[in-house]
Amino acid sequence: MKKTGVQHRITRVYLLQLLLISLTTVLGVWATANIIEQVLVKQALIKEAEHYWSLLDDNPTQPRPNTRHLLGLLNSEAVNDDIPQVLQSLPDGYQRADLAGERPIVYIERQGNARLYLIFDEQRVSVLAFLFGILPLTGVLLVIYITSFLGWKKSRDLLSPLVQLADRLRQTPVEDPSVARPDLSGIDADTDSEVAVLVAALDAYADRLVSFVERERQFTRDASHELRTPLAVFRANLELLVSQIGDRPLIRRMEDTVEDMEATLETLLMLARTEQRQPDNEDVIVNDLAVNLMERLSPLADRKQIRLQVRQTALLTVHSPEVALT
Repeated sequence: MKKTGVQHRITRVYLLQLLLISLTTVLGVWATANIIEQVLVKQALIKEAEHYWSLLDDNPTQPRPNTRHLLGLLNSEAVNDDIPQVLQSLPDGYQRADLAGERPIVYIERQGNARLYLIFDEQRVSVLAFLFGILPLTGVLLVIYITSFLGWKKSRDLLSPLVQLADRLRQTPVEDPSVARPDLSGIDADTDSEVAVLVAALDAYADRLVSFVERERQFTRDASHELRTPLAVFRANLELLVSQIGDRPLIRRMEDTVEDMEATLETLLMLARTEQRQPDNEDVIVNDLAVNLMERLSPLADRKQIRLQVRQTALLTVHSPEVALT
């Protein structure tokens, strides 16, 4: 698949789309996790501490929070819980701590001589978040990936006839009109698709083009042959006239004109045969050709008071048919 082809570009677009979706999803999950940890959990622990202080003011024997996910420890004049040394060295505020091989979220708040430690074990919450958040998100991503793949595959199938058509036209020779008509029969295209319309239009255009080239070549060939006969008669009469009254400038001028017409007819015939075979090229010295043409045009130039001159500073040779170059 060529890198500049339509299919390659569509593949790049789909890959870029999947990459952007994946990056957006990862960034969204990361941002959501940070928001949950830095905002929601933090505010919940702050509110939990405020609620406990209010309960402790009303009931000095109020027990500390002790749930499945939250553990509270208190260090005060009346209560002296067994607080790990790691937690005692931490400053007040919201943070993470290395505790028993884990890194739970710890919120420490001081009120008077009492210091409250709230330890939040988010591991179980993370499991719930994974079950109810990550797994559904993964399913959504899988659906997006599968539908994107199906869309990419369908687009390839739809563009495949167009690529076949382009390759067939690219491989069709254009030098010889007899074989320049592309064979579009093997292109798989739906009946009412745009590719089918293109194939039908190209077939019709190729038929008209080949027919036109053939008519033009046939006309050129026939016209050249038809004009040869009167020119031959005219040349024969000029030769007869020369034998009767001798060589005259006017007769020489007429002979040159007949030669020019014959050269033109030869050129037309050569062009008509170019599609069938290569013309016979030869090395033509342009200097000599220019001098000969100037001599043949001198009588006409003299009558119009035009002076012709050939200036030669180098020898120029061209490899081409002499008739066409003349």
